[in-house]
Amino acid sequence: PLDADVVVLSRHALLQERAAAQGTALAVRIEEARGDLAAAADRQQAAALRRDRAGEPRAVRAWARTARLHARAGQKERALAAVDRALELADNDALRADLSFWRLHLRHGLLDALGAPALGTHWPGDAFVTETHTTMRGLQGNPHVGTWLLTIGSRAVTAGHDETALDLYLLALRDPVLLDRARDDPDLWGGLLVAFPVALRLGRLDEA
Repeated sequence: PLDADVVVLSRHALLQERAAAQGTALAVRIEEARGDLAAAADRQQAAALRRDRAGEPRAVRAWARTARLHARAGQKERALAAVDRALELADNDALRADLSFWRLHLRHGLLDALGAPALGTHWPGDAFVTETHTTMRGLQGNPHVGTWLLTIGSRAVTAGHDETALDLYLLALRDPVLLDRARDDPDLWGGLLVAFPVALRLGRLDEA
């Protein structure tokens, strides 16, 4: 509308912006539904790059979704690059913790078919433990690490790695934010109590 007044022009610009944004998201979902995850990841990455260059606050979420789609498409290196960019843009502790531990699970092949950290008994080895501690050091003081310690501790228990599990549980039990949340959350409380039989099995009675 070239002859329109400033109000109409601004509304038209807003409509174009929303149509473009929703169109991209819909196209990604269509590619994903068709099973063409590589095409969906490429389209999502283009959208993330546009938002990033424009300085949009939603760029971090766009990069995180890009990383997950690349991971689902079997494109590990591209997924790592995308999640690293998301981490550079992350502006809150919860998001930084989630992205960091998602990256850890990606590195060690512990994502499910939907690109989320998977439950299970598979244990990826000592390097996983080393990188877990490296990740934790990078998040020192972050109040959202505790639940991830419980998640990885549970994996260690089910995989038969009690020593590793107990070390992680003891770290979780020193997390004041997690303990405060556990007072009102029976799932967290129950998760922390798993440390007790593990310590008994190991004969570490003081810690039990």
